[in-house]
Amino acid sequence: MDLTNKFLIEAEKYPEFDEALEIVNNNSNGNVWLIGGFIYRNIVASLYGIEKPIIDLDFIVEDPIDKFDLPKNWIVSKNRFGNPKLINEIENKSIDLVPLDNIYSMLYNNLEPTIGNYLKGVPLTIQSMVYDVKNKQIIGDIGIKSIKNKLVEVNDLHFGQYAASKKGKSLSQYIIGMAKTLNFNYKLPDKI
Repeated sequence: MDLTNKFLIEAEKYPEFDEALEIVNNNSNGNVWLIGGFIYRNIVASLYGIEKPIIDLDFIVEDPIDKFDLPKNWIVSKNRFGNPKLINEIENKSIDLVPLDNIYSMLYNNLEPTIGNYLKGVPLTIQSMVYDVKNKQIIGDIGIKSIKNKLVEVNDLHFGQYAASKKGKSLSQYIIGMAKTLNFNYKLPDKI
């Protein structure tokens, strides 16, 4: 099952995706990874026929630049974590940039800023995948397994509870809700 190809076929249907890749590549050095629901929801839509995702483009950047060079109508703001958020208010578009060395789970656990450590610290198994922009490849064995098994579980208990609380939900509600939106099964942790 080639998940990269499934993802790219779906992602390329969104002109915002190519635009975001160009903007992010022009405003960062080093590696860039697309993260979040835009990846797994497009793959699940392709494989299992769920509804197409809303466009939510979040990128981890290895080395963000200090001064942004943005197309017309784009401005730099900050997201709720203090990271750059690129906004085009006229067309109602946004792109979140997360510096690799400013990811909460790695800072909290005092871990080296690597994409592998990011994947270990995401709340749910389905979220444990990225699209490596440079190599044009989906990576993240745990997330890939989650899609193949159609199963949502906790990936990191602490950050699962943290993410659930940020959404005003219990961890069980968060897991079940995610599984429902994907039409997947779920497994709750033994200890909550």
